[in-house]
Amino acid sequence: MKSNIEESGAWERSIAIELDTDEVEERIQEVVKRVRRKVQLPGFRKGKVPVHVVENKFWDQIQNDVIQSIVPDAVNEVLAEHELRVASQPRVEDLEFERGAPLTFKAIVELWPELEIPDLTEIEVDEVRFELEEEDIERALDSVRDQAATLEDAERPSEEGDLVEVHIYPADKNGNRLPKGKRQDAKLEAGAANLLPEFREATVGVSVGEEKLIRVQYPEDHRDRNLAGGQRYYILRPTKVMTKVRPDLDDSFAAQVEEGLDLEGLRAKVREQLEKQEARRARQVSQGHFLARFFDLVPFQVPDGVIREGVEFHMKKAFEQNPNADPDALKEQITPQVDMVWRRRLILDSIARKEEIRISDEDVDAKIREKVGDGANVDRIREQLTRSGDMNGLKLEVLDDKVFDLVFEKIRVNESVRPRPKQEEASNTIASE
Repeated sequence: MKSNIEESGAWERSIAIELDTDEVEERIQEVVKRVRRKVQLPGFRKGKVPVHVVENKFWDQIQNDVIQSIVPDAVNEVLAEHELRVASQPRVEDLEFERGAPLTFKAIVELWPELEIPDLTEIEVDEVRFELEEEDIERALDSVRDQAATLEDAERPSEEGDLVEVHIYPADKNGNRLPKGKRQDAKLEAGAANLLPEFREATVGVSVGEEKLIRVQYPEDHRDRNLAGGQRYYILRPTKVMTKVRPDLDDSFAAQVEEGLDLEGLRAKVREQLEKQEARRARQVSQGHFLARFFDLVPFQVPDGVIREGVEFHMKKAFEQNPNADPDALKEQITPQVDMVWRRRLILDSIARKEEIRISDEDVDAKIREKVGDGANVDRIREQLTRSGDMNGLKLEVLDDKVFDLVFEKIRVNESVRPRPKQEEASNTIASE
C-alpha cells in the first residue's frame, strides 16, 4: 500500500491511497469464497457453484463488499501509522476500482485540533458564593415538609397552594372544544408563580366540575416553539381540588426524617446540605469562567464534521419528541449548544493529555458510590452502566472532575460572597412559562 498525506485545511488532511493489485485480488478472493458458501443456484448444490459463475453473476455485490472492507481498513492503517486523531467520519473521494489494476482513492479526514495549553498559573477567575440566610433554611425545611405532606380532598373552591387536577381542552374563542384538539391532563399548584398569568389566575377559586374558558397569550420565548408568541383558548375543567396537609416542624418530624435527629439537628443537616450545594454551584460557574478564559487565550474551531454530526443527532432526538418543530429554528438553537459542548470537551481532553491525567477503576467506583450511596452494589451498577452504554459518560465525568481539580489547584480564584437570588421552580406543561 502506498499513501501520501497533504494538508487541505487547518485541521483537514487529504490522504491519497493506492492498494496494489495483489492486495486487492486477495481481498476479492476472500469475498468470493464468502459469497460462494451462501449461494444456491439451480443445478448446483449450495456452496458448490463454480467460482467463475459466482463472479459473473454477483460481481456488483462482490465489488461493493470489497470496497466496504478494504477501504476502511486501509484508511485506519494510515491513521494509526501516522498517529492521526480523526474527529469525524472520513469522506472517500475519487475511488477507482478495476480488477487487475491498483485500487486508488482519496480519504478526506478532519483532525482534532492540537491545543497549546497556556500557563494555568496566569489564569484568573471569579468564584461567587451566595450566602445562606435563615429564609433559605426555612424554605428547604418547608420543602422537606412538602415531601412528607399528605393530600386531602378539599370540599371548597381552590385556594393558593392547593393541588388542582384539571382537564385542559383546546377551544375556540366562543368556548367550543376543538374537534381535533387533544385533551391534556395536568396537576397544577393553584396560583403558582411558575404558571403563565392566565393559568395562575384561573387555578384559584375554581371548583370540581366547573368549566372556565381562558385566553392565553404565550410569550415569544416560550420553550414550545409551536406556542411561542401565539394566542390560544382553553377550557379548564377541574376534576380534583386537594389541599396539602404538612406535618408540624418539630422534634417528632425531625426523627421521622432521620432517626436520632431533633429539630436543631435537622436544621444543621439542612444547612450543611445547602452549603455543599452552593459550593458545587459556585464551582461549576467558575469552571465555566475558566473555560471561557481558556478559549480567549487559545481560540480554536471545532471541526465542521463534529458539529454537523452532533446537530444531526440532537435534531433527530428533538423531532422524536416534537415532530412539528421548525427545523431551521431548531438547528439555529442546537448548533451553538453542540459547539459549546465540544469546545469544553476539547479543552479538558487537551489538559488531561498534557498533564497525563488518568482514571482508575477505583476512581469510577468512588463516583458510583458518590451518586448512589456507600451501601450500593458497585459491581452490579458497573455491569448495568456497561450494558446500557452509559459507562463512557461516567468515565468522562470522572476525568473532568480530576482535570478541574488540577486546574483549580493552579489558577488564581477570586472568591466573593453575595446574597442568594430568589428563584422559581420550572415546569414543563402548556400552562407554564
